[in-house]
Amino acid sequence: MRVLIIKTSSMGDIIQTLPAVMDAKTARPDIHFDWVIEEEFKEIIRWSPLIQTIIPCALRRWRRYPLRIKTYREIYHFLKQLRDQSYDCIIDPQGLLKSSLLTRIARGAARYGYAKGCTRGQNVQWAYTKKFRIGWEKHALTRIRLLFSQALHYPFTNSKPYYGIDRNQFIHSQLSLPKRYLIFIHNASWISKLWPEAYWLQLMQWVTRSGKSVLLPWGTLKEQARAQRLAVDTNKVQILPKVSLSELAYIVSNAEAIVSVDTGLLHLAAALDIPTVSIYGPTDNIPVGRNQNYLLANFSCAPCRQRVCRYTETADQKPACFTTITPQQVWNALKQLLIKNNN
Repeated sequence: MRVLIIKTSSMGDIIQTLPAVMDAKTARPDIHFDWVIEEEFKEIIRWSPLIQTIIPCALRRWRRYPLRIKTYREIYHFLKQLRDQSYDCIIDPQGLLKSSLLTRIARGAARYGYAKGCTRGQNVQWAYTKKFRIGWEKHALTRIRLLFSQALHYPFTNSKPYYGIDRNQFIHSQLSLPKRYLIFIHNASWISKLWPEAYWLQLMQWVTRSGKSVLLPWGTLKEQARAQRLAVDTNKVQILPKVSLSELAYIVSNAEAIVSVDTGLLHLAAALDIPTVSIYGPTDNIPVGRNQNYLLANFSCAPCRQRVCRYTETADQKPACFTTITPQQVWNALKQLLIKNNN
């Protein structure tokens, strides 16, 4: 049986789809999986031994440069590869307009997705031959596992999710890193997900005074500038250079602990069972893994799931919901996690 997965982005969503792939392969060993994914995330799929063909696309880049000849050529070759193979089943666990269009374009006997009211407010059900009603009250990871089980006709058991990531696919970092270190993942794609810089600085001060070293990753120039503002103690705080996802995964996999806002690397840390304190304001898609301690904002409108906070309080875009998650709370949670991990 040949199955195509349409899940182009984002990093956290892709990682949360891996347990469903493991479930399906365990229940149906005859399945051959292919995956359509954004080019910047294709390394993640290589970490799974269960995906045979990766079909990369560049929807984000193509939208930025729609009139370039190179864009037309790349789209042509992508669509050709997408339609070269006929599939027994196409599954869209993303439920967005872009993923539903790709689901419809691909060649397959059956196309499966979420029913009306079970996607992010977009009417995309026309793309599917069969729709499944899986409610929003369930965790995103569980929703995807349920979708796969119903589409591929095997019983769902609410067991501990297994991501099946092969760490041998990570790239061993040649950087000069501390023997033991924490990672502070301070960046996110939404402004409303950013824990205030003043809070990070206070937490950083307590952590470095305790003798711990901290690494700061970044992905964009704006995130790099943020890291530079946070790296006050240059003896104990190290800004990572821009590295590949596979090298960054290696660095994450060897961390003593992680503090993170809601972003893709957080879900990678959870998949690798790295002790983590996660900070949630406008969202609540908590990480699933061992040694995960998450702090949810206790605010009247949280979770609002809005990219920009209506109640932004200061010039540094501090969302009001984060006033309920203080540096002291995060430091207390981190200390407990480190004590538990060292026992």
